[in-house]
Amino acid sequence: MKKQILSLCILLIGATASYAQIEKGSTIGGMNGNFSFQSTHSANSLNFGFNPYALFFVKENFALGLSIENNFTMFKTKTASYNREVRTFELLITPEMRKYFGTGKLMPFVGLSTGLYFYQFYHSDPHPEGNPYNFYLAPEAGLSWWLNDKVFIDLKAKYDLINTNRGSGNHNINVNIGIGFKLGK
Repeated sequence: MKKQILSLCILLIGATASYAQIEKGSTIGGMNGNFSFQSTHSANSLNFGFNPYALFFVKENFALGLSIENNFTMFKTKTASYNREVRTFELLITPEMRKYFGTGKLMPFVGLSTGLYFYQFYHSDPHPEGNPYNFYLAPEAGLSWWLNDKVFIDLKAKYDLINTNRGSGNHNINVNIGIGFKLGK
């Protein structure tokens, strides 16, 4: 058993020793996405989104870029006395910055995204729609797992610190997973 554990440790150390090579001047691009579905006896909820992004490294392990987030939500509830349908669409075009740590295959990062976003809302009951343009600020943290020098898997969590559409008491944590590519050399 000791030999198996030692072999596994050596394999893990060797697997994470490859360098991701994201030095100053590098550009990466990728696509993250999320999906959730919930169903009960009286309600169904579907939420999905996709997020293309591009980042340019202005310093080693520090990148600035642009992210375009698209989020869709559909909710239906039906009981003997009540029937309701809600659909929302959010389009966020946000500047983004990320600070990566380490040089191995598994690179944690922290970041911040901010900007204005467009919000469209449909409700089957008469309901005030609110402002379609809103301000957004979200810190984020995640991991990039580099499969080789050009391809990585991205796992990211964002917290809606400020979202003028949702108000001060309704914050969301969004978790996305995706794939990215180093562009250029």
